[in-house]
Amino acid sequence: MLEDPAELSSRLAGGPLGGRTVSVIEMPRAGERVLTVPARPAELLTEWTAARALLEQTGRWPVAATAWSRVPPAPTLETFWLDPRGEKPIPPALRQAAATLTGERAIAEIRAAQREDAEPLEEFLDWHLDATRKRCGAAPDPEAIAAAFADGDGRRSRRWLGHRTPQRPAKIDLERWLLEWEEQVTPTTSPEHVDYDDWFQPDEDDCHLLFLPTSLGSDSLAYLEFYAEDGVEGATTERLIATLASWHDRYGAELVAHWGTMLQFVVTRPPNTLEDAWNLALEHDLVAPCTNALPGETIRDSARMLWRRPRWFLHERP
Repeated sequence: MLEDPAELSSRLAGGPLGGRTVSVIEMPRAGERVLTVPARPAELLTEWTAARALLEQTGRWPVAATAWSRVPPAPTLETFWLDPRGEKPIPPALRQAAATLTGERAIAEIRAAQREDAEPLEEFLDWHLDATRKRCGAAPDPEAIAAAFADGDGRRSRRWLGHRTPQRPAKIDLERWLLEWEEQVTPTTSPEHVDYDDWFQPDEDDCHLLFLPTSLGSDSLAYLEFYAEDGVEGATTERLIATLASWHDRYGAELVAHWGTMLQFVVTRPPNTLEDAWNLALEHDLVAPCTNALPGETIRDSARMLWRRPRWFLHERP
């Protein structure tokens, strides 16, 4: 792994990051160091792509980050919230723990730790039926939905996450049922909102590319805290790292930027079917529910946008 900032500067020469100052942030607890280079938000993807192309030479994954305070002449651990309190296990230990998890197991463990919120089902259903009317010009009768979820003896129940929920279906089952109803009325024939740009762009002076001491983009979460670790039940650092590694394996999703409450990816093999996109949308909503909640999107519409989408944006905030 490349350790010398002068050597990194030499590798960057001639490219879009050439001539920029390379700084060093030491991580004493872990015995590692992070190399940093100022980045231009308007040209971030071009600059990240150039840095990513050098991965085999540097051994370091580049990820864009924003400063939590004014950047001093020499950035420090606190500048990008790298191990600010020294409370978490050191990054190598987190990476090792994550390597023992499959993505499937990590996602299942996050899901098992969560419980459905207390929002009345009727209000939830009303909101979703309004969304269906806007899309299709009509919506199913609530009695038809109740009948669809009734057991043979007339009791309304549904199996969700391996548990039986008496008297009413789980909310995610209702969303799936509405997706299937909508597809019969107004089929999705191609990805939707393909021109929608949901990537965040930080202030010019606060943006840096961090060359982390790992060759895996998913390991970035061992170094930079994502808010979901504190705000989402069951979303431990190890499980999130394993989930990101699974997305890389399945979809070619590579982490470009980590803004603390937002993650941005480029994706080389996005979901090729609406069904696969639906399953991915469930996973995104599981680890970063603000992604859909803040703009007021349904998970089924998120699936329609993720279908073949080459860029992802996840958001989870207080």
